[in-house]
Amino acid sequence: MAKIQIEIIGWNIHGGFENKWKERNFKNFLCTYDIICLSECWIDKEFTMDDPDYKAYIFPRKSKSTQGGGSIILIKTEYTPYISVVESLYDTIIWLKLSKSLVKLQKDLFIAFTYLPPSNSVFFKENDVDLFFELEKHLCKYMDFGYVFLFGDFNSRTKNKPDYIENDAVHDSVSVLSYSNDDQLTERINPDVGHNEYGS
Repeated sequence: MAKIQIEIIGWNIHGGFENKWKERNFKNFLCTYDIICLSECWIDKEFTMDDPDYKAYIFPRKSKSTQGGGSIILIKTEYTPYISVVESLYDTIIWLKLSKSLVKLQKDLFIAFTYLPPSNSVFFKENDVDLFFELEKHLCKYMDFGYVFLFGDFNSRTKNKPDYIENDAVHDSVSVLSYSNDDQLTERINPDVGHNEYGS
């Protein structure tokens, strides 16, 4: 069985995905992958898709505004007995389950394909929800059943802030053979000079 590849593409197509899919170069590039996860497709509930090589899972944007949203998951037909979409949260966090027989692991693999709207998005005016809390809650749930992998666009801007816990020394009452904390790591150099609350 071929190696599974996962491609994440954030694409602001604004209803033009169907036309893009008909473009040879666009489709030829995407079709080198077994699982295709597309966010920011800006598709509505009338959108449909039929392709003999892929099973399509359509998640139209629920927002009444014209701001962002909408995802498409495409799974190569030959893998559909082994891969399923198990849950969608607010059409921003989509959980896939890959059978352990496919990925050759001891347990099933649960993948969260994530697009978190920016913190100032209209999405949060229409939905009173903490998406990071929802993600954490479901992460803990799926960890009971298998391995978990998160990927996608979290809209997290970190500037040069550390991406680790600073000075996380273990208390001297805990016996750990070889552990060194992170206080000696070099400063990050991030080309994105912005920071937001998601980055924390």
